[in-house]
Amino acid sequence: MDSLQSISLWLCKFALVLVTFDFAHIVAAQSYPSKPVRFIVPSGVGNSDDFHSRVMAQKFTEVLGQQFVVENRPGAGGLIGQTVVVNAPPDGYTILLSGRSITAARFLNANMNFDPQRALAPAALFVTYSFVLVINPTVKANSVSEYMALARTQPGKITVGDLGGGLMPTVASTIFRAMTKLTLAPVVYKESSQLNVDLIAGRIDSYFSPIQPVLPHIAAGRLRALGVTGAKRSPLLPDVPTIAEAGVPGYEAGSWLFIAAPAGTPRAVIEKLNSAVARIIAMPDVRESLLKAGSEPTTSTVEELTKRIADAAEQFGRIAKELGIKPQ
Repeated sequence: MDSLQSISLWLCKFALVLVTFDFAHIVAAQSYPSKPVRFIVPSGVGNSDDFHSRVMAQKFTEVLGQQFVVENRPGAGGLIGQTVVVNAPPDGYTILLSGRSITAARFLNANMNFDPQRALAPAALFVTYSFVLVINPTVKANSVSEYMALARTQPGKITVGDLGGGLMPTVASTIFRAMTKLTLAPVVYKESSQLNVDLIAGRIDSYFSPIQPVLPHIAAGRLRALGVTGAKRSPLLPDVPTIAEAGVPGYEAGSWLFIAAPAGTPRAVIEKLNSAVARIIAMPDVRESLLKAGSEPTTSTVEELTKRIADAAEQFGRIAKELGIKPQ
């Protein structure tokens, strides 16, 4: 009898601890945020991700009443900044700007020592956008089909710029090679600035580039745009077909950006971030700013975003296995 009473007493205490823990989480979530929030961007100042993060941080500050401070932590293909968030307390006060490329990173980056699907809690999708396959004009191709035909006649000779580390240009290029069975020659760069210099100079042939930085070079004839990577044409390049339209049916390697927090962050905090993003994306000035940058404002539930991430990871896992890709 004494033993049963001891067990009952222990269970009551354990239940009380759980109730207290849940209550504390609920209270914390209701008051969130009660202090400034670190918004980690795993890339440098001045690029597309940095632009998107600063638009969102300003509006987060307005909507949630606490300062969201952008902190650029570039390096290792995004891994340095991602690791900061993965190792942060799961309280919502350190959040991450992330994108589709993280779903492929563990198949490409040998230094990644965590599974993003387990280590991060997706909170809110907020934009989708495309990349563009551009070539140096000395390459004798005026379309995606001609580019593929040329590559088939010269296996391993057509070079394609690559930033390594599982970043989106690598993902887009890898999916393209898997679907077309082409043998291209990746040339890895540490920074996009030098890659673009070499592409314009003709030292490399092609690149799956963010659209905004190459628009002036396309307009000036220094680069030729063959196809965009998304499911539909980009408003920044309305006359350029999608790669699927231009000869690779079913191809889609559009990117998207979302907010994530460390795994274990209270669900109420995640939902509060999701709700804030929905309010922000509905603002006319935000929509105009994002559309001008070539991004399409987009929202989702937490469950929809979680499924999108899982589907993208599963797709790239199949491709990595098919191509025999090993993390480097």
